[in-house]
Amino acid sequence: MEITPITSSFGASVSNIDLASISEAEFEQVYAAWLKYKVLTFRGQHLADDALEAFSKRFGVLSTIPYFDKWGMTEAEFKAKHNGSSIYILPLSNIKKNGVSIGGLGDGEVMWHADMNYMENPGVGMVLSGEIIPGEGGDTEFADQEAVYEGLPASLKERISNLSIKHDASHMSDGKVRLGFEDQISDDP
Repeated sequence: MEITPITSSFGASVSNIDLASISEAEFEQVYAAWLKYKVLTFRGQHLADDALEAFSKRFGVLSTIPYFDKWGMTEAEFKAKHNGSSIYILPLSNIKKNGVSIGGLGDGEVMWHADMNYMENPGVGMVLSGEIIPGEGGDTEFADQEAVYEGLPASLKERISNLSIKHDASHMSDGKVRLGFEDQISDDP
């Protein structure tokens, strides 16, 4: 396995590894690299949903797809309805079939956001798997929030030190109302 930093503290590319058959020792190296670089890329992996789920579980407890609990179905019913799909994997796509987006969020999910930050206990990470990658465009970008905070002036850090925020889960980051929610209009967005 080879771990090549993209910058000295943020992002690294991991090569010469098969995530479908990763050993415990290899995973420990991957986990340490993830803690250090925050974002890792693994090119050329072809993981079926069960292998992707198994790899992801090594990082910790998985969250179900957003608001699965509001759909009123069991995991078995979900799998039967969605051709064996995992309740932990949310397909995202800009591909449309018969005029309908096949992905969970349609094709409007393009704005800067933090995944799942509306949850009471947000996850510590996200595993993304790209099946069809365009030769041009389709980029996913990441921002090092620790570096952003460290770069703030001391006066601003002091001013915000006691502030907190609660994310309103009624809308997705593209502004559409989330399934199972009513539009929550507030004077204080």
